[in-house]
Amino acid sequence: MTARPLSSEDLGEKGEHRFAELCSDLTVNRVTRDRAGFDYIVDFRLPTDGKNLDSRPAPISARVQVKTHWADRDEVRLRLSAAEQLIKHPGPSFICALAAEADADGDHSFVRMHLIHCQGEIVERVLKRLRQAEADGKMPNAIWLTVKTSDFGPALAVRSSALKRGLQEACAADALTYLTAKVRELKTVGFGPESKQIKVSFTGRADDVIDAFLGLRPLDVTDIVENQTRFGITLPLDTFPPGPAQMRISPQAERWDVVATTRARRYRFKGKALRVPALIPAALGRQKILVRAGLMQITLTFDKTTFNVSFARNQEVELEAVRKIVDWRDLYAILAAMTQDGASFSLRPVKVTDPLRLDAHDPDADTGPEWRTFARLTAAAARVFEVAGRPNAKASLQTLWAAGDDLTTLAALIDAPDTVTGLSFTTSTTIALPRDRPIDMLLGQAFEVGDRVIGVGASLVATAEDKGDEIVWSAPSLKVLGVQQVRSKSEFESFLASLPRQSYTVITGLYQTPNPSIFAIGDA
Repeated sequence: MTARPLSSEDLGEKGEHRFAELCSDLTVNRVTRDRAGFDYIVDFRLPTDGKNLDSRPAPISARVQVKTHWADRDEVRLRLSAAEQLIKHPGPSFICALAAEADADGDHSFVRMHLIHCQGEIVERVLKRLRQAEADGKMPNAIWLTVKTSDFGPALAVRSSALKRGLQEACAADALTYLTAKVRELKTVGFGPESKQIKVSFTGRADDVIDAFLGLRPLDVTDIVENQTRFGITLPLDTFPPGPAQMRISPQAERWDVVATTRARRYRFKGKALRVPALIPAALGRQKILVRAGLMQITLTFDKTTFNVSFARNQEVELEAVRKIVDWRDLYAILAAMTQDGASFSLRPVKVTDPLRLDAHDPDADTGPEWRTFARLTAAAARVFEVAGRPNAKASLQTLWAAGDDLTTLAALIDAPDTVTGLSFTTSTTIALPRDRPIDMLLGQAFEVGDRVIGVGASLVATAEDKGDEIVWSAPSLKVLGVQQVRSKSEFESFLASLPRQSYTVITGLYQTPNPSIFAIGDA
């Protein structure tokens, strides 16, 4: 071992004094108790570049850890805990390594200097050692970091001008830019594209697990562990509490083109498909795909030997969901067709050329009567709102069901009045209408469809029959003159006034006249 004229402690103290001398043109403040990873705060003087005092930038301010070593060695050592505080400082920070030589008389001098800027490689090395220390269960203050000074560029002359120039070049960016880059480096360095991994342990029947991965039900989880890999070292994260839980999975949908063809027409949809990740079917031996097109859901289930398909309303759409009435119509027209003349389907992912073709015909389906009933209802509602000038109106299926009698009767009167039986209504004996002959009449009725009001005006020839305490009016048929969505009684009356005039006008329904009258139409 080479004999040294000074102890390491004495050499370190002289190195710190020499560094302070090198800062003669700067403002230097020494830390009396080095517990924060640095020895000095070095401040440049305020600039005098002619700018207004309130506009000139803040001067450079840096933290510096001074390390000394003998010139025949090319390394310095510092505790990992000190290095951590130094590199994590958001502002500029440096290790200034001063190399000393001793002559034959035992006198010493500092012959070269390395200014190691705490960014880039040194930051990576410190963060990696910190992560490894955690993996090994060691404390940073018990670990020494050895830094080879020549790894960080050529040596500088031990002069004030060289030190000042080195600090200026390293801190060329303005303070905000420097801070942003430093924070980004500390947060991102060492991470790969798939740095986080979640390990989920779960139980359940195969069908329940598949439905959970399709987002149809929660997954019963026995344990969840999230790990993070940085610098190739994997450590657990305390993201999830230990123990059982339930997890909801939101799968990413694929774009599919869906074409449904019935005897009446062809329907085209920009659909979305959900499928179970490949690992799950591989483990369970089966696959399931949900294709959602409009308000319809097509479910494909298959394994190595069987293939099944089913059709229903999209499970995401409840009966109380508000949707376009024409979308409800299209859904139930297709479903009902499958229980009557049949329907065919063409399904394909947008990036696939050849579609999957399916035929669906099940006249004995248990859901057939329900589907056909809804098909008639929604077709009638769509027709009424089309004639009323609101083809894109929205409503829930529950709302349409509540107004079903009015909607189906009116739709029949619009398109097939001959299929509607005669109508009758009553008035009091005091109403001023002729009773000795048939009379031309404009009948106005208004009814509610949820929060909307549909007004109807129809012409008819009515005949009176005196029943003693009331007058019963009957007509073999009527002709719809107009249908309009209205917002008030006055708007309804204006709508009726715009229709061809008849000898008498009677208003029934929501806006009936003060002298009550009852409007009753037979079944369509």
